[in-house]
Amino acid sequence: MPLAIAVMLVGLAFSFELNKAAEKIPKLATIMESLKSGPTRIMSADGKVLYESLAEYRIPIEIDDVPQTVIKATLAAEDKRFYTHDGVDYWAVARQLVTNVREKRMAGGASTLTMQLAKRIYTNSEQTINRKIQDAALAIEIERSLTKKQILELYLNQVFYGSGAYGIAAAAKTYFDKDLDELTIAEAALLARCVRRPSDENPFYDLKAAVANRNDVLQIMKDEGMITGAEYAQAKSEEVHLKKAEERTRSTIKAAPYFVSYVLDQVRKDIGPEVTDGGYTIETTINLSLQEYAEDRAKNLVANYRGSGVRTAAMMIMNRQGEILAMVGGADYQRNQFNVITQGLRQPGSSFKPLVYSACFEQGLLSPYDPIRADTFRENVGGENWEVEGRGGVTTVHSAIAFSMNAPAVRAMMMLRPSVFVRGYARPVFGLSTVTQAFPSMVLGGVEVHPIELAEAYTVFQHRGDRVKPFGISRVLTSDGKLVRKYEAVITRNVMSTGSTEDIDRCLREVVTSGTGSSASGVRRARGKTGTTNENKDAWFVGYTDNYLAVAWVANEQYDEERKRWTYTPMSSWVMGGKVPIRLWREVMLRAQSKFGEPTVKDTLDDGDFSAKIDINDEDGPGLKERRPTRPTDETPEEDTPAAPEENPVPSVDRDPNEQPATEPPKRNDPPPRNDPPPSNGPDPSLPDGPEGLPEGPG
Repeated sequence: MPLAIAVMLVGLAFSFELNKAAEKIPKLATIMESLKSGPTRIMSADGKVLYESLAEYRIPIEIDDVPQTVIKATLAAEDKRFYTHDGVDYWAVARQLVTNVREKRMAGGASTLTMQLAKRIYTNSEQTINRKIQDAALAIEIERSLTKKQILELYLNQVFYGSGAYGIAAAAKTYFDKDLDELTIAEAALLARCVRRPSDENPFYDLKAAVANRNDVLQIMKDEGMITGAEYAQAKSEEVHLKKAEERTRSTIKAAPYFVSYVLDQVRKDIGPEVTDGGYTIETTINLSLQEYAEDRAKNLVANYRGSGVRTAAMMIMNRQGEILAMVGGADYQRNQFNVITQGLRQPGSSFKPLVYSACFEQGLLSPYDPIRADTFRENVGGENWEVEGRGGVTTVHSAIAFSMNAPAVRAMMMLRPSVFVRGYARPVFGLSTVTQAFPSMVLGGVEVHPIELAEAYTVFQHRGDRVKPFGISRVLTSDGKLVRKYEAVITRNVMSTGSTEDIDRCLREVVTSGTGSSASGVRRARGKTGTTNENKDAWFVGYTDNYLAVAWVANEQYDEERKRWTYTPMSSWVMGGKVPIRLWREVMLRAQSKFGEPTVKDTLDDGDFSAKIDINDEDGPGLKERRPTRPTDETPEEDTPAAPEENPVPSVDRDPNEQPATEPPKRNDPPPRNDPPPSNGPDPSLPDGPEGLPEGPG
C-alpha cells in the first residue's frame, strides 16, 4: 500500500476515534475518585473486620505530595516533552507509523505519558495500529479535560510497577519499604523505568536489567538539566538496597471464613464482581464473639466424637428478625471450604416430620390430640412392598412426634398424600427449593435440603405462620459512606394458619421436655426436632426459642482420593440427632440467650404436657371440631405414583431413643435391612441439662 494512502486512512480513523473518545471522558472523574478509596472490608455487627480485599495493591497519593525528584524521574523515563504536547507527540508517532508500514510490523515507543494512561484506563494491550489510534485520540481528549497536574496524579496512581504494585507510592513500599519523600534520586529513577517491562525487568526479577534501566533514566535527567553532574555520578554509583521480596496477599479472611465466603457470593451477585476491587464497606449481622464460640464448640464436638465417626459439624443461628448471628459451614475451613449450611444438600431425617404433620393439621386431617396407629406399616408402593416397623397399638400424634415414631409419620403422609405436600407446602409454605418429587418416604427425611432452607422452614412455626428468610448482610456502603444497598428481613406472611403452627409448636416443645430432644431442655423455652438418617450418615437438631432459631448437623466427612470428591460415610449407630448435634445446638443457644437475653414473645407456651387434654377414644380430640379447617372438596388431589424403586431417594430413618428402626421399600441392589437392637426407652439420664460437664464421646 502506498505510504500516502496509508497516512490518509490513518487520518480518517483518527478523526473517527476522536469522536468516540469524547464519550468516554466523563468516566475520568469516577476513576480518579476510585483511586482514593481504601480496601473493601466485611465487618461484623460488633465492629470487627472479617475480611479485607484490594484487587490491586495501591497507596493513593495526591500530586502535591509527590517530590519533584520523583516527577522528574518519571518524565525523563517516559515523556520528557510532557509539558509541551497536547497528549500526542506527532513527530514520534509519524516516525513509528512509517516504520510500521515499511517493515510490516508493530514497533514500540512514541507513546506519551498521556497515551499510556489512556491505554491503562480505556484500551487493551494489543499491538495494532488501531489501538495506537485509539490511545492517541483518548490522550487528546484527556488533555482537553484535565490539567497537567491532574494527568500526572492519575498516571502516578494508575501505572503498574511490577510485583503487584500499582502506583508509585505502592512501588516505593514494595521495593524499598520507603515513603515517596524518602526515595533517593537513584531509587526514583529505578522505579520510573519499571513501567516499561514491569514483570520481567523489575529489580526483584532482574536486578541487572533494572540497574541498566535506572542508569538510562539518570543519563536523560542529566542531559535535560534535571540533575547536576555530581548528582548523576553519585546516583549512578549508588548500591541498590531492596526490601526482601514477599508475596502480597490482596485479600485476607481474618475471621468467620465460611460466613465471609457466603457474604462475598451474595454481594457479587447483587452488586457485581467489582465489589472486591476496593472501596466498599459491607456491614453484616454476625456477632464475632458468638461466631468464634460456635466455631470452637463445633471443633470440640468433632474432637470428642471422632472415635464414633464424627469428622465434621456445621451450625447456624439466627435471631427472630432473620439476622444470622453465627454460621459454621464445617469444622475446618483449611481442610474443606465447602459450606454445608448454604451449599450442602443433605437428608434431614426425622427433622422433616414436623413439616408434614403441620400440613396435616392445616388440611384438617389430624390434630395433636388425635389417636394414630403405631403398629408396623405395610403397603404396596409403586409395585413394591414397603414395610416400616412400628411398636404396636395406638398412640397420639403429639407422642408420635415427641418420640419420633416412623410408622405414624408414614401414615400421616399417606393421609395427606405426597403430591399435596410437594405442590402445596414444600416451596409455597416452607421455602424448600429442592423438594420437587413426591414419594411417601420423604416424611422420614428421604429428600435432600439445604440446611439454611430447613432453618427457614422452621421459622413458620416460630412466627406462627409467617416465614422469615435468613440473611447475613445489613448494608453495603461506598468509601465515603454512601448507601449502595440495604438488606432487611424478607417475610412471607400467613403461609400457614396460627392454629396449625401453635399445634406443632406445642408438639416440638414436648420433644424437648420429654421426647428425643430432652438434652435441649436446659435452653429456656426451647422447641425442636431431632433427625438421624439411614446408616447414621447425617445427624441433626433443628430448633428455636422465642427469639433464636438454630440448626446443627454432624457427619462423617471423608475425601475420596479416587473420585476426587468429598463423601459422607456412616457414623457409629450411637451418633443420633438427640445425642451429638443437639449438644452443639444447646451450647450455642445458651450462649446467645446469655449474651442477648431471651425476652418472652408470647406466653402461650406450656410444658408440652398433653395428657390432660387427650381422650384417644374421641376421634377428633376435645374441643377441636370447631376450629379445625375443613379439607377442600372442589378438587381431588391426583393419585401419587411413586418413582421407580431404584430412582427413589433412600428414605431417611430417624433412630432416636424410643423409636425402632424402619424398613424401607425393597430396592434392587440394596443391602439387607440392618438388625440393630432397639434403642433404650426414655432420654439418656447421663446427659445433663446445661453445657457444662458433657461427657466425651466414645472412642
